[in-house]
Amino acid sequence: CTQELTLSPYFAITSDDGAEAEAIPDGRSSRFAIALATETGAYVLASLFEVSTEGGLGYDTAIVASPEGKVVVRTRKVHIPGGSGYHEDHYFQPGRAPDGSDILELEQGRFGFPTCYDQWFPELARLYSLQGA
Repeated sequence: CTQELTLSPYFAITSDDGAEAEAIPDGRSSRFAIALATETGAYVLASLFEVSTEGGLGYDTAIVASPEGKVVVRTRKVHIPGGSGYHEDHYFQPGRAPDGSDILELEQGRFGFPTCYDQWFPELARLYSLQGA
């Protein structure tokens, strides 16, 4: 498990940092997670500023890379903070609520991946729980 925005400094302290969004799985953060997962034989959670294929703001996205070298889960932060010191609303649009496709099922159990500010909103944990995570 790595920190939010794994290979980037936290750029959303200003509204005009010029941070570059990445594609999945070809961006540097995805490639890093995939390489680490295949090297260690472990699942690796990483986070990145994902480019939106529809245009507009990107996403604060968490991915899980498998030991087989695939991105097996992608979640997008649902709750985007804005205001003094937190200008995430200038970079990120909200992701969708968990629907089961973003649950990682392993022998040890089922796992969901809320990102940062999402942890302060109990409905997101409840949705993951209802889906068995």
